[in-house]
Amino acid sequence: MLTYLFQVSLCWAVFYLLYAGLLSRTTFFQWNRGYLLSTLVLGALLPLAAWLGPVMEPGHPIGLAQYKLQAIAVPVHELEVLVTPEGNTAARPWMGQALFWAYATGALLVLGKLAVGLGQIWSCYRRGVKKAFPGYTLVEDPKTAAPFSFFRLLFWNPALPFAPEDRERVLQHELAHIRGWHSADILLLGITGAVFWWHPLFYCYDRALRTVHEYLADEAVLAHHPKKAYGHLLLRQAQSGQVLALANHFSHTQLKKRILMMTRKKSPRLQLLNYLLLLPIGAALLLAFTPPSGVDREEGPLPVFSGCGAAAPEAQQACSQKKMMEFIQQHLQYPEAAKKGGHEGKVIVQFTVNKAGQAEGIKVVKSAGYGMDEAAVAVVGQMPSWQPATAADGSPIAAQMTIPFSFRLAPAASSEEVFKVVEEMPVLSSCREQESQQAQLNCSYESLAAFVSSNLQYPEIDAEGTVVIGMVVSTTGEIESIGIKRGVHPALDQEALRVGKLIQAETSWIPGRQRGRTVKVDLILPIRFKGTAEGAATDMPVPALGGVQKPRLAGCESLADAQARQACADRKLLELVYQQVKYPKPAIEDGAQGTTVLKLSIGLDGKISAYELARGIHPAIDEAVLQVGKILQEETTWIPGQQGGKAVAANLMLPVKFKLPEEGQAAEEAGLEAPQPIKIQGFSASPNPAQEEVRVKFQAKEGPLAIRLMDAVGKVLYEAGYPGFDGIFDQVLDLRGLPRGILFLHISQDEGQSVQQIVVQ
Repeated sequence: MLTYLFQVSLCWAVFYLLYAGLLSRTTFFQWNRGYLLSTLVLGALLPLAAWLGPVMEPGHPIGLAQYKLQAIAVPVHELEVLVTPEGNTAARPWMGQALFWAYATGALLVLGKLAVGLGQIWSCYRRGVKKAFPGYTLVEDPKTAAPFSFFRLLFWNPALPFAPEDRERVLQHELAHIRGWHSADILLLGITGAVFWWHPLFYCYDRALRTVHEYLADEAVLAHHPKKAYGHLLLRQAQSGQVLALANHFSHTQLKKRILMMTRKKSPRLQLLNYLLLLPIGAALLLAFTPPSGVDREEGPLPVFSGCGAAAPEAQQACSQKKMMEFIQQHLQYPEAAKKGGHEGKVIVQFTVNKAGQAEGIKVVKSAGYGMDEAAVAVVGQMPSWQPATAADGSPIAAQMTIPFSFRLAPAASSEEVFKVVEEMPVLSSCREQESQQAQLNCSYESLAAFVSSNLQYPEIDAEGTVVIGMVVSTTGEIESIGIKRGVHPALDQEALRVGKLIQAETSWIPGRQRGRTVKVDLILPIRFKGTAEGAATDMPVPALGGVQKPRLAGCESLADAQARQACADRKLLELVYQQVKYPKPAIEDGAQGTTVLKLSIGLDGKISAYELARGIHPAIDEAVLQVGKILQEETTWIPGQQGGKAVAANLMLPVKFKLPEEGQAAEEAGLEAPQPIKIQGFSASPNPAQEEVRVKFQAKEGPLAIRLMDAVGKVLYEAGYPGFDGIFDQVLDLRGLPRGILFLHISQDEGQSVQQIVVQ
């Protein structure tokens, strides 16, 4: 921030010196007004070029790589590393807080003064007598001390002792202010002053612009009245001590300047060329504030980071990107001096990977200070040897690299944020002794089911269905809120809520965790009422973490092969979805497209107990997909998920992609994309669950093939293409840094795809 303020000061100083030295003495008053207004704004905007980062040339956007961000599809030399300190942000020093409050107080005072001024003008307008004239409205107010104008309003006290000739001159003066829209300039100065109230150069601009307004108004009067008589009027008003509004903030210094300017000869038009000096000066300042990118943006060979030389050529850069990011994340630390002082900034480091694969010539091309420069340079110097870039003939060549490091203090997480899915779901405290998280979840599910069964009392009514209760587990392990998410019948709803409140009162929980911190988690508890009290049960789905066979649509049990049954069920589900959902017309008109994710909770009875959107894209599309969820709930039967040979309730994520026609494509060719299953043989992923890496093996037909690793809401975490796929896939996928939980491996070939589950612990 200090850098920005210094650069604003430099801009204003250069621009104002040009005005004071060459332009202020000319009689090109309208040009001077435009110059002052434009440079006032330009001086505040030019330094932002540095804050927006390196110049991004067409076709080569700079990507932003954050902690744990995976598979960014930009070249390695265009990465930007965002560094955040571990833990909560250190408190800013008291001096910084004091400066902030001093600045805020000044800004509020300036805004308050502006508001008071506007209020006074409104009071004058409200009590005055209005008379409409061409181009302005005269407001006669007996309490107005001196004539003044505000936009199209001219305020006048009829009792002021002006001779008829002087009254006409004052009127011409104020009409010049009105026709020139000088009030808009004054209002802009007032708003700008709220931001830069502390800056002395701002007041130089303020005084100069108000003086130019008076020059313009004087010029308009002198076009119809003699200079001598008008000058005598100004002198009489100065000697009488009367505040004359035609001389805004009237002072002896300003009066002297105005009289001198009235007697000055018109400036030669050749002096207009002086205004062209603004162009090279502005360009020089912009160049000075814009850090050099230092990157050769032309397409060319790039070096390969250590450990990626054995990868396929088309995958080397993706591997280099990932490996380098991992290295930086492991070795780069937020400097303590910057962290304690609350300092942030961007450091741009440039270096050359020589023919031997060593980083040399490391230098900082944009500094941030407070130890951030040294931290960035040190981590580049610690990088292992690269595989050098190669020329067309295979010989090694040197390559220049530039990496921007953005040091940002992590904002404190909102204590009010409530998650639906987290890396570690809440579990009952009584199940903390279980060895694995999945075992804890199973224990919690069984304990809740037993609690509901022993406490639920079936109302004596002829009604059945599933009541869905929502309860939020707080960061302290307590259920802080509970309510009905979906009801069936008032009596059933009331009974389900009663049991939910018993759970709230009699259970304690281990809170959920996301990225190492405890967070609030919204759990759903479906309670099924069926026919009799003995039919009441809970279908609370347990998030599967490993060894879980996902639920599938019933109707394919006659097939002997497990993969064939799953492929058959997937095909039936796709057919059912695409029969029911249509592209909503409002979404087409709004140009909305993308992928929604429908979350289905499938109970032990093979029925969908609840459904909701895990991700939406447009109200009309979301409503259409929810309608599909309702149809699936009412009309389908499922084979429940399995774990350890035992049926379990589980969630199933169903992505539905909506796509508008591209240019030249027939409208009927667009709509929902329904990829056909492809035949995958011998698929294996081991170990599964996995922690750091997993070996994936399968066989498919020869031809171009691509894989994508996605989370439950469809975010792509890793992707790679194999244009020369020979029919046998055997690769080790690096899982380090990926979120824990169920991930989905999408294998795509031609127009079809196969989806497999990989569990990261």
